[in-house]
Amino acid sequence: MQVLELLRHQVQDEGEAYRFVEMLAFNAFVGNAGAHGKNSSLLLTRDGVRLSPLYDVVPTQVWGDRFDQRLAMQISGEPRSQAVTVFHWRKLAKAAGLDPDRVADRVAALAAATFDRSEEADTSAGIGGPSLGDALEIVTRNTAKLRSLA
Repeated sequence: MQVLELLRHQVQDEGEAYRFVEMLAFNAFVGNAGAHGKNSSLLLTRDGVRLSPLYDVVPTQVWGDRFDQRLAMQISGEPRSQAVTVFHWRKLAKAAGLDPDRVADRVAALAAATFDRSEEADTSAGIGGPSLGDALEIVTRNTAKLRSLA
């Protein structure tokens, strides 16, 4: 993935590449198929170049077939977030020169945390009715293959 190559070669802190993987995973978990390269930015700080905080996260899977559900940034060639497994994350890590165990551990922990906090987040945001149920189902489905690894 070109973004990870850029981060590994241009950003001093290797942790930023792992942060990007977490951002990629979070978008997949919440069903944001529209997360593309323009939804990531770099910040110039006194300490060097860093990733900006995550932004423009829209759970597009809530709209079903009315929106293209293929991930804009596929995970190791897999375009469907619910089909991504630890195998895909390990493959991505290897291709990007990252530690596959570290990536797998971080993604699994994030899957569990996203699932655990999803109902609370939706409720506090004032989402209710069918939208809440749809969003919770998406997070449940998209994290299922990874939560048990945490």
